[in-house]
Amino acid sequence: MRHNAKSKFVSLPKANRGVLNLEDPQEYFRSQLYERYMGMRLKNSSFSMRAFARLLGQNPAAISQIFNRKRNVSEKFAVRIMQKLSFDPSRVSYVSRLFSQKKSGFTISDLDEEVFTKNHTPLDPLDYEMIADWRYFAVLSLFETAGNQSDSGWISKRLSIPEIRAQKILEELEAKDFLRLNNTGELELSSGQLCSSDGVASAALQQRHENNLDDAKEAIFLNSLEERDFTSFTIAINPKQLPKAKKMIRKFIDTLEQTLSEGEKTEVYEACLCLFPRTNLQQPDLMDP
Repeated sequence: MRHNAKSKFVSLPKANRGVLNLEDPQEYFRSQLYERYMGMRLKNSSFSMRAFARLLGQNPAAISQIFNRKRNVSEKFAVRIMQKLSFDPSRVSYVSRLFSQKKSGFTISDLDEEVFTKNHTPLDPLDYEMIADWRYFAVLSLFETAGNQSDSGWISKRLSIPEIRAQKILEELEAKDFLRLNNTGELELSSGQLCSSDGVASAALQQRHENNLDDAKEAIFLNSLEERDFTSFTIAINPKQLPKAKKMIRKFIDTLEQTLSEGEKTEVYEACLCLFPRTNLQQPDLMDP
């Protein structure tokens, strides 16, 4: 299960859920706006939709309608809001290009990496808050293991989390249709594997990566060499090859996932692969927007 805080989820009507298309200017702006909102909530759990709307100088109902795909925005509006929130100029320029491409009938897929990995269902941006907490995807992954039980007590023991927290996660996952009741009254997975979008900055993803690194440090001492693997190396690179390298990493992750999923699955693991600069970048314009 791949991407794979203590604040309430935003519940959406089923009809408003759908596949995120990052070549659509409305979807891209909507995801960026929501992620900025969630980033503020991660820092301050009492930060409300009303406070966010007030910050933007907008009506709370209008912001809610944008999040729920009930209201589209103009290019001028999107640019003004993103500038007001101090988005990186490259992202503001990107959304403008999307609006222009939409008008002309062309797409810009040739400018970007593949948005989603094959055989995975993209996660709706309005559900991204789950990503910041590893336990949601760990619970979903447990449902793929042999002898799994839709019991909060069993999940609590397997993941070493409080049973009351396990029960809450089960309820939220069922409410969001990631889990469903089968004919015998037991919970089961209701969809295939989930993934977040590639190439989109996300406060939830950033929080998840930070948490994973912290957990990885603990795993160095808690798990034996036979139970884990840590490999790293330092190299000089040509930054122009980064887009190609990222695609190679995605392909490797798919292959690794398929290999580890062969046979009977009994455990849940976290796999992290990092690629970042050690030098001060001299050509930041070569990086993804």
